[in-house]
Amino acid sequence: MDERWFPLARWLGRALGPGVVHDVGRALALLGGGSAGYAVAELALTLRAYPGPVDVATALRVAAVVAALAALVFFALAALSTAGLIGLHGARALAGRPARALLPGPPPVDRDAPGPARLWAALAVGLLAVGVLQRWAVYVGVNYREQQLAAALIAVVAVALAPVVLGLVRAATRLTAAAAAATAPMLGAASPLGRWLPAYLALWATALGGLAGLAAAMPQIRAIAPWRPLLALMFFGLGAGTAYASAGRWRERRRGLAAAPPRGGARRAGLALVALAPAGLVPLALLHFGADARTRSVVVNGSPTLARLVAVVRRLNDFDGDGFGSLLGENDCRPFDPRINPLARDLPDNGVDENCNGRDFSMRDLARPAGPGLPVPEAFRQPWNILYITIDTVRYDHTTFGGYAAGPKKRDTTPNLARLVDRSTSFTFAQAPSAGTMGSMPALLTSKFFHSGVALEVAGVKPGMPPRLRPENVLISEVMKQAGYATGAITSHEYFADWGMQQGFDSYDNTIGSKPDPFKVTSHLLTDRSLAWISRQQGRKWFLWVHYLDPHGRYVEHPDHVSYGASEEDLYDGELAYTDLHLGRLLTELARLPGGERTVIVITSDHGDAFGEHGFINHGQALYRELLHVPLIVHVPDNPPRLVGGAVSGIDAVPTIAHLAGVDLDRLEIDGKRVTFEGKSLVPQIFYGQEEPERAVFAETNFPQPLRAAVTSAYKVIYNLKNNLTEAYDLKADPWEKSNLGHRLPPGALAVREQLDLWLDRVLFARDPVFNQAAEKMAEVLLPAAVAPPVPAARAPIDGGNLVVVGLGLGVGTGPLVPPGRGENLDVRVYLDVQGRPSGPLRMQLLAWPVAAGADPHAPVPATQQRHVQRTPLRVSADGMFPADRWKRGDHIRERFAITIPADWPTTDVAFGLVVADGAGKVIVAQGAGASADGQSTVVGTIPLRPVAPEPGTPGPVPPGSGAGSAGPGSPTR
Repeated sequence: MDERWFPLARWLGRALGPGVVHDVGRALALLGGGSAGYAVAELALTLRAYPGPVDVATALRVAAVVAALAALVFFALAALSTAGLIGLHGARALAGRPARALLPGPPPVDRDAPGPARLWAALAVGLLAVGVLQRWAVYVGVNYREQQLAAALIAVVAVALAPVVLGLVRAATRLTAAAAAATAPMLGAASPLGRWLPAYLALWATALGGLAGLAAAMPQIRAIAPWRPLLALMFFGLGAGTAYASAGRWRERRRGLAAAPPRGGARRAGLALVALAPAGLVPLALLHFGADARTRSVVVNGSPTLARLVAVVRRLNDFDGDGFGSLLGENDCRPFDPRINPLARDLPDNGVDENCNGRDFSMRDLARPAGPGLPVPEAFRQPWNILYITIDTVRYDHTTFGGYAAGPKKRDTTPNLARLVDRSTSFTFAQAPSAGTMGSMPALLTSKFFHSGVALEVAGVKPGMPPRLRPENVLISEVMKQAGYATGAITSHEYFADWGMQQGFDSYDNTIGSKPDPFKVTSHLLTDRSLAWISRQQGRKWFLWVHYLDPHGRYVEHPDHVSYGASEEDLYDGELAYTDLHLGRLLTELARLPGGERTVIVITSDHGDAFGEHGFINHGQALYRELLHVPLIVHVPDNPPRLVGGAVSGIDAVPTIAHLAGVDLDRLEIDGKRVTFEGKSLVPQIFYGQEEPERAVFAETNFPQPLRAAVTSAYKVIYNLKNNLTEAYDLKADPWEKSNLGHRLPPGALAVREQLDLWLDRVLFARDPVFNQAAEKMAEVLLPAAVAPPVPAARAPIDGGNLVVVGLGLGVGTGPLVPPGRGENLDVRVYLDVQGRPSGPLRMQLLAWPVAAGADPHAPVPATQQRHVQRTPLRVSADGMFPADRWKRGDHIRERFAITIPADWPTTDVAFGLVVADGAGKVIVAQGAGASADGQSTVVGTIPLRPVAPEPGTPGPVPPGSGAGSAGPGSPTR
């Protein structure tokens, strides 16, 4: 050997001598124990945390994958620690330092040691110092605005604390050692102050209790604290410490066996085989066991630390950097070509299967068929899986793909949804069916408008909860189940617990929302449960509806992900970003599951939110853009992406899903009953790019007053039914709906108003007592047959003879009238017959004025009694839910008015007159014999008041009808 190599050989001999062997052995013992402790704890925690059942075979496969991942952790840390120790010993050798073991040996297990006392002392003083420094930092941050000065003050105190902490540690060590000596006779080998193993176990238990106490004392951090990673670190430390402490016993045992004869070759071979077993387990678990969809779902969704290890494995075998590997069942069919992976867009007719679904997409599949109908193209008539995602409270203009990232605030709130849009059909002007969750969610599941098409049950509903959907409704789940789909729903709010939406679902999971908690964060839980459910459906086509809630107020900060600020709008944007993060995880993991390549994804929202654009915040109370303009995304694998304009509605989602699933919408029946939808299938837009720029879609809300809207791509018309007011907006010139054109509708808006009227006739004013909530209001006004009122009238005509007055009564009864007393609140009912369609949405008002018994009620009211005249508000019939212009010839109407008779009423009788005005509030002059003296009202009738008991010594009042004369000509009989 060349003498030039002798110095290097001598250095290697010193660097790799007994000292480094001892140190590496000790490090491997620590890492082996830690990896084993981590694997055991993670397996138990993962099986417990997984949102779904786990059979024995899956649990065994999960155990194999967890062991393989823990082995990878061990191998990686072992390699790093070995290289580091060799380098450290080599550096000492170069410096001429003596070769010796640097890591301390295993602690003694059969006698007291000073180490535990130092450990407890350092821990106690360290926690105290951290607390003091934290409070000082808070004080400085609040009182000193200049950042450099604040940082300097914190640093000065930290440096000043160092010698104080060292002194306190020495003093605390002496006290702890004295306590250890005092308790040693009593505790013996179990003393945590003098023995290492019980000290370590006590330290671990203290840390676990501290975490539990922190969670109990600070509930606001429960949702954001990294509990599982902390537990994983603790169990790794527990395993490492236990293994290291137990090494002392092993050392003593080895000494006792030193005189034993050497073991044979077979024994050494067996030990070598046991040592090498993990190396063989890793590829077997990752290639075979981890490829099972349910197993991978349990591993990824049951543990955040295991999910991170899976991501590391993915990066290690993602040779082309496209986000997909070949291990753990991921289907990267070209592992060295970044253009080809399960999420790639398949370019048509190029002979390359870019998205790894086994076929090359062809534009021939989208050839427009002959004939009037536009069916699903033949190549897309497949047994799709369908994922229907509704996200609460998403404004289109606050999304990345809606222009928010390019706007003034430059906020990339929904990058994952934006990537989905890049390979999907995105509708740029989708409208929510209502301005609130209670109205929109039933519509998004039935394709019927909540207030005018959904059968509801209010009996037995918990206060504050929405009315329950009755079984007569047909939900998309029932349509899909009849089409042969496994159906599931995963929700996260107490609304959904008893909303009647369970029908048609094989699995309906509202576990997350079983208890009310306005600050609960749920997106990560919904994604976990969704992936778990999907992994259990392998081998059959499935339909899953998931409702993400987090963007709904009350807003919660997510500083661990993104923070835009502290205002309500900033917090809302943060909620969008957090929800998008976990939606991205759902979409990415779905692409890795078997069947992900044949899954249709439909995403929309129930409404938006307002931040002062029209003078209010929140939602529900108006039908402006910020509340109605929402996303609607439809992803069909292999279909070319496109942006589609024109107005569409969230209620189009149900017929679109059914159409894509192969359901014949023209012949759909459930339980022998024909099923129709208010929405339209969007298949023409999705596959053929056929927009409908003239289409009008509709929206509704009843809070705090009934509003209905019609929206086209050019105009929006909003109608206030109660006040008979119309708003109109030119959406091209005024997209944010600030300039109301309702006082003079332009021709385009007038056409939209006509479409709104037709829709109101068909939907809102449909006389369906089961499916139309307005029918309840109608029932208060519309009588099933003619009645004889207690006080009949002479059938005086109103509104040019379209209406005639039949009479009046008190309350709903038609029996003999019981005279009311002075000071009472009267429930007056006026009865009308409809002779022809009224001239418009008439407004009505009831007048009451004093009249003597038998006097003519048509005569003018004396000036001295004018102050006693009572008036009700001028209003539309049934609060606009059944206005007069919707009445038909032959209808029998009973209008209700509440009026109070003052206690100082001067006469024995009360006369009533009905004022009728047109939709603008202009009074229609009364004509004929029934008109009052001033022509402002039509006299309906008079009723007597209950006599007042006379005071002693005064004559009583003259009984009504005792010779005071008869009613005037043409006046109604009392």
